[in-house]
Amino acid sequence: MWALIDDFHLPENIKDLIINPNNMIFYSTISPSETEFKHWKKPDEIMISSKQLTNLCEQAGFINIPVNNNHVNQLDKIRPIDETIKHNDPFDKMLLAQAISENMILITHDRKFNNYSDIHLLVC
Repeated sequence: MWALIDDFHLPENIKDLIINPNNMIFYSTISPSETEFKHWKKPDEIMISSKQLTNLCEQAGFINIPVNNNHVNQLDKIRPIDETIKHNDPFDKMLLAQAISENMILITHDRKFNNYSDIHLLVC
C-alpha cells in the first residue's frame, strides 16, 4: 500500500525496485482481503476498501496472484527459526506461503518476518 500512495515510510531502494520497468510487481488477492477485514472492523483507521486497493494495484500495473491449493498446502512447511517468537497473523503466513510456492520475494516492513527463512523475504 505504501508504494501505491507514495508513503514516506517506503524506503528508496524498495521504491526503486517497484518503479523499475524491468521488474514485474505482483500483489496477492490476500492483501485486499485483509484490507477489507480491517476496514470492516475499524473503518476510521483503515479508510481504504478492498475494491479501492484492487483498483489502485491495477492502475499501477501490478499483476494479481489469486490464491490456489498449492499456496495453502505450503502453509505446513512454514516454520519459525525461533519458536518463542509469536507471529500469529494468518494473512501474513498465507502471503509467505504464496511467495514460497511461486518462488517470489515478499517485500514487507513487518520485522516479525525475520523469524522465517530469508530466501523469500525482503524486510525493509
